[in-house]
Amino acid sequence: MCKQIIQWIVAIAVSILILNCIVSFYALSPGFLHRGGGATRGVWMPESFIVKGDEGRSISRVDSNGYVNEEDELTESGYVLFMGNSQSNGIQVDANKRYISLLNYKFQEASADKRVYAYNISADGSDFCDLVSGFTAATQEFPNSRAVVLQIGSMDWSLDKLQNCTEQRLFTEEQTGTYMAAHLSAGQKMRHMIKVGLPFPIYLKEVKMKEVKLEFSNAFWHSEVKETLGEESFSDAERGVYEQTLKAVCSFLRQNYDGQLVVLELPSISLKGGGVNWRTAMA
Repeated sequence: MCKQIIQWIVAIAVSILILNCIVSFYALSPGFLHRGGGATRGVWMPESFIVKGDEGRSISRVDSNGYVNEEDELTESGYVLFMGNSQSNGIQVDANKRYISLLNYKFQEASADKRVYAYNISADGSDFCDLVSGFTAATQEFPNSRAVVLQIGSMDWSLDKLQNCTEQRLFTEEQTGTYMAAHLSAGQKMRHMIKVGLPFPIYLKEVKMKEVKLEFSNAFWHSEVKETLGEESFSDAERGVYEQTLKAVCSFLRQNYDGQLVVLELPSISLKGGGVNWRTAMA
């Protein structure tokens, strides 16, 4: 009986090992370092890789600063700083087909003597207000940019969030990916090792969360609620306050940065019964 139990334990251990080896080629995420300040609310573990195979097939490099970039050598000046969301990170797309990578290829062709480089510091799930909140910290961490591109997915922001986004997260050296990775506690190091060494349970958790989100998105009342949100839900007075607040936020950005500012909207695209439907919120 004892021998049989040992055989079961060995079989289970070998099965888990095989599953983790398989999943590591399909879905592998390094540790994420949360922080209270900085351009984003966290960075990936520096000098690591992200493997994704569920929506597309890609292997993404995380640079020494904790951001998704194929390289992290910044010139003294001339680089363009990209702040955005998962569309800019593009971890579900081949590295050489992401729009920032394609832009870098164009920069290389156009600037043989003095290279211009697009550097990505995007964080998944960020909206315009999140980007504005981290704007000062971004320009402090990367002070020599010639331009900043704020990439957004939509313009659906609450008035409260828009009014508060000029309250800035500040940047210190202790909030760099390099510093945080070098000063992890023993418990944090252990969690990182488990996450990288045992990707299978992490992947199961992510799949479960996606199933919950999918079920929620198909709830009978969800589409009705979405239809009530939009321009028609603002009164004239509320619209005036919103527009003035947005102008104040844009003025704040302009006053705190001398380089060129660009807002790039990549609107969400959804599949409807009659085909593809998309909404462009910014002309």
